[in-house]
Amino acid sequence: MKNSHMVFVLLVLGIVFVCGCTENPPLITSEPVKESPTTPATPPITTIPTGVMPPDAGKDPFVGTWECKSYLASGPLKKEYTFLENGTWTRTNTNLDSMAQAFSHGTWKKESDGNYVIHSSITGGTADFEYDSVKDELYNPGFKETFHRVPEEQLLRTQVPTLNIAVYSAQKYSKIQGATPNAGREFLLINISIENINEQGGFSLENKNILVLCDDSYGGGSITQKVKDLIENPIVPGVIGLGEIRKGNVVFAIPEDTISCWIKIVNNEGDTVSDTVQVQNIQTVES
Repeated sequence: MKNSHMVFVLLVLGIVFVCGCTENPPLITSEPVKESPTTPATPPITTIPTGVMPPDAGKDPFVGTWECKSYLASGPLKKEYTFLENGTWTRTNTNLDSMAQAFSHGTWKKESDGNYVIHSSITGGTADFEYDSVKDELYNPGFKETFHRVPEEQLLRTQVPTLNIAVYSAQKYSKIQGATPNAGREFLLINISIENINEQGGFSLENKNILVLCDDSYGGGSITQKVKDLIENPIVPGVIGLGEIRKGNVVFAIPEDTISCWIKIVNNEGDTVSDTVQVQNIQTVES
């Protein structure tokens, strides 16, 4: 009996052992990886439209309009250079007393950082300029002149006409009522109207503000006040109110044999404040 009991116990243990070894192990499953409730946003990409560049990006600081005032025996002189990105330049010298203007043009190039040289297409001469990046100034060591940049907003203001002019007739005279101009010149008498189209406070007109340009190389103010007693209906200087039209005759002394010229009005700084009207095929009248 005792042996039978031991056999029974061993049999039961064997069954348990066999069953424990043959049972499938439990499945081990990992929890699914959950997506983050907020997916990180892609950093925004700032694009610049094709052809649009930040202001002054890549522009040489020499490019722009620069002016300088000096004082000569003949009166205050304003020099204004405009240097373009294509390597060309123009210059206008204005005598602020007589409003006589002289023009020049040429080419420029950069010699080194802050150093530039310009070449005149008229005289063939050259001049040096030094750029100060801290002060944003140009210096011409030849004439010992410092030029200051003209702000773009100021240039835009002067590009909007203040006055509108119309020319009704134009004749040349070698003399008027016995009066003669300087040697090599003749009188130009034009009948014009001047309308204030944009100056709220009125424009103060002087004869010298009415300018003539001949062959784009000479400019001088009207000399009407010198011969006003010798002509009919001389234009009257003074303030022209907004919307007002002033009409009359204006006289200039221009180079002989001039065939065409341009008429415009400048302010007391020499800035053009009107449209520019070309007068062509001017006939000479025997007085």
